[in-house]
Amino acid sequence: KFVKYNVYKTDEPTTEIDVENSEFSMPEYDVTVSATFTSIKELDKIEVNTTNVKKTFWQGEAFSSDGLEVTAYYTDGTSTEVTPTNITGGNTANAGKITVTVSYTEGSNTKTTTYDITVKAIANEEESPYTVTEAREIIDAVGETTVDVYVQGIVSKIVTEYNATFGNISYNISEDGKTTSAQLQAYRGKSYNG
Repeated sequence: KFVKYNVYKTDEPTTEIDVENSEFSMPEYDVTVSATFTSIKELDKIEVNTTNVKKTFWQGEAFSSDGLEVTAYYTDGTSTEVTPTNITGGNTANAGKITVTVSYTEGSNTKTTTYDITVKAIANEEESPYTVTEAREIIDAVGETTVDVYVQGIVSKIVTEYNATFGNISYNISEDGKTTSAQLQAYRGKSYNG
């Protein structure tokens, strides 16, 4: 792109006529024209690095793009890390592959790119129960679920003894039946006697 024209009278090479517009009218006398060219730095594209971004969510879990790195590339060959102007599409209401759109704007120039996340359904069958670890992940991610799920574990602690009146018992389960930290509690669950 033209940044500046230098116009000289042909018969007076030391006399410069300064013209700083991209258009000018030729004078009525002979001139020599030289132009200075510079590359103009404009936003060309953006790219995202999702290495440190959570890309798998449970259905209904709050979407987060924490850790997302966005790099802006310019027409002059330079690049810099930037903060995205807008992030859309991280809706975890439905299970499946979801596309997240990332935008960055400089002036009136907006560039976008995308990355995918996976939303896992909170639903299973008796033949394929969640592990205690998976069940705890779901609880940590979405809190109380609106659907019943199956969880497999081994009793690690009896919390309340068998209640003959109601035929139930409260107990903790863990993956191996020995772990006392990462557990789930079956509150007033059916016992083997009921």
